[in-house]
This record gives sequence, C-alpha cells and structure tokens, in this order.
Amino acid sequence: MKKLAWLGCLTLVLSAFLLISFGCTRTTDEAAKGPIRFGGSLPLTGRLAVEGKEMHQGYQLWAKHVNARGGLLGRPVELLIYDDRSDAQTSADLYQQLILRDKVDLVLGPDTSPLAIVVSTITEKLRYPMIPYANADEIWRRGYKYVFEILPPAMHELDGALAFAKQQRLMRIALINENTVWARTVARGVIENAPAIGLELVSHEEYAKGTTDFRRLLRRVNDVKADVLLTAAYVEESIQIVRDLKRLRFAPKLYASAYAASLDGFGATLGQDAEYVLAMSEWEPEHNLPLPGIRTFIEDFRKEYERSPSSPAAGAYGIAQVLEAAVKRAGSLDRDKIRDALAVLDLVTVYGRYKVDPEGIAIGHEILLIQWQKGKKQIVWPEAYATAKLIFPIPPWNARNARSHTKP
Repeated sequence: MKKLAWLGCLTLVLSAFLLISFGCTRTTDEAAKGPIRFGGSLPLTGRLAVEGKEMHQGYQLWAKHVNARGGLLGRPVELLIYDDRSDAQTSADLYQQLILRDKVDLVLGPDTSPLAIVVSTITEKLRYPMIPYANADEIWRRGYKYVFEILPPAMHELDGALAFAKQQRLMRIALINENTVWARTVARGVIENAPAIGLELVSHEEYAKGTTDFRRLLRRVNDVKADVLLTAAYVEESIQIVRDLKRLRFAPKLYASAYAASLDGFGATLGQDAEYVLAMSEWEPEHNLPLPGIRTFIEDFRKEYERSPSSPAAGAYGIAQVLEAAVKRAGSLDRDKIRDALAVLDLVTVYGRYKVDPEGIAIGHEILLIQWQKGKKQIVWPEAYATAKLIFPIPPWNARNARSHTKP
C-alpha cells in the first residue's frame, strides 16, 4: 500500500509545489463570496459501504445543524462528498481533485485506516488539516503535522477483553487478524499487552483480505485449546467468522472482536448467532453516556433517517464538530491556524472527548466493551458505564436456547 501511495502522489507533489509556489489558493476575499466548502470522499459503495453511508449521514446532519444556527463564521457550509468505492487509491485521487480542482476550503476525513494512510500523505503535502475516521498508529508515526486522531488508538481496542480474560482466569489467548494496517495494529496491541498482564498468546493467525472461509484457522485455535478467541476483522469477515464457529460447533469460553462486531449490521445479519459476542465500541446510542448534545443529535438523526445513529455516524458528526471548533478558534479559514487549533483543543463532542498528544494521537476518547445479549448491545466494561453484567462462559452452540448462564 505504501508503494501505491507514493506512486499515486508523485504527480500530486509536483502539482502542489506549483500551486503553493505561484499562490493559486483562494484568497480570503474570494472565499467570502460563497459558502465554506468542506470536501471529502467516503466508501458509499464497495466493501466498506455500510460505514461510509453512515458517516455521510453524520456529516450531512452536522451541516444542516450548522446552517440552521446561521452558519460558520457567518457563512453557510456546503459539503462536497465523492464515492471512493472503498478503494484507497481512488480516495487519494479524489482528495487531490477536491483540493486542486474543486478548491474546497477544508477537508472532512475518510473512513478506515487503509484509506486514511494514503489520503493523509496528500493532505499533509498540501497542508490541509484532516481528522480521519481511522486509528492505526502508523498514520501518526510519520512525523505528520496536519493529521489528527479522534478514535481511541487501535492498539488498545481489545484491552477490555484482555481485562475480562484476566479476571476470569482465562490464560490462553488465540488471535486472528486480517493482514492490513488497522487489523495488524489491533493485533500488535494484543501481542504486547496480553503477556504484560500474565496471559499467554498460544495462537496467532493472519488471513488475507477477501478471505471467505475461516474454518481452517478456527480448527487450529481449537487444537491448541485456547480459552479466548480475539479477532480484528472488518464487518463481512466478522460475520463469516461467527458463521464458521457455528459450523464447527466451536464455542470458546470468551470471544471478542475489535470494533466491527459492535456495528448494528453485525447483530441484524447474524440474529441469535450474534449472542454473547463481545466487541470494542467507541460509542453507543441507546445508553446515557455523559456527552453534551447527544440526546438532540440522536433524536434529530432518527427524525432525519428513521433509524438510530451508528458509531460511524456519530464519529463523522464529532469530526465535523471538532473542525467547526477549530475554525472558530482560528477565527478564519487559515489552514495553519486551524491546524494549530486542532493541536490544542480539548473538546467533548457528541462522539466523545477530543484531545491529542503532540503527534496528533487521541488521548481523550474512552473505549467501551459491549456484549450482544438478547439481540441488544449491552455495555459490560468499563464498570462506570456498564448496563449489564458479562454473560460467561459462552454456552455451547447446542445449548444456546438455555435461559440460565453463569455470571460473574
């Protein structure tokens, strides 16, 4: 992916140099003639379309709210969102187009780490501050100054699951992850953090993007008698892993997934088979998290789209809220001043707290751990936000209709 990013950006760098050297950016006076234009690309089709469409709705609702309040800096806001078809190079090309041809004032972040790592190379060269909906630490380990994180770092996505394993004395951990940047970052967190709390990683398997059958990997996990199965996979693969667990009649004592299994589509697709699965979550709409404006956001989202907002929708709204606050702090559309504001802001959005360290890595957002129980997501960690107790151990597949389970 890095090769593709650099090859795709050679022309961009030359174009950006000419653009900056000859002063071809819009002046403040020119920009003031129309709305403030926010541009971005999202996966509205393809593998990541579920998240992309939800993020698009979050961005749209934010723009509607801002304009209803009289706009930003006294001007209306306007969105220009393209479909990147879930492809990193397409996303990179579209951000180049947005900046160099469409001449948007600011950019809204793309979805997922594989796309963000390529796009951020472009926005960094052109000095456009950006907050992607992504959290692979490789994005922020390159010395970039114009990219900021709003999600909790991927290295810690499965910390709650490890804490539960330790609490229940489940010492043998198995890990399966996709061989892409975000999933590998999650896996590295498990590899480093599990031994640190006395757990043993007895199996680690990687699979290639596009894998549709996980039975071979799951048999290996079963063979080593792992107590806990942890996975870092996107939505389609997370669903297939559960289906293959059922086919094999394999039920580890504890099964937790990073992020994807917390999405509504996971539970809706799997139905009862989603029961007892644990997943990292950044945000849950059905519970009263102490976030300013969250009830209004949820109610307005339901009115607008006739369903509850997802984490990606809230994340997009939160990203836009942070950019809005940075523009207000800067008092202008000067992108360097906005960048400086993003570096020091400490703000609680409808999505959670935004605060970053000197590298732009999030240090404010909390991680939740949910468990699917009776068709609904319940927060089981941290204890301060818990809405239910962990159901443990996971019952065998042939006993899934049993009504009683051991609880801690």
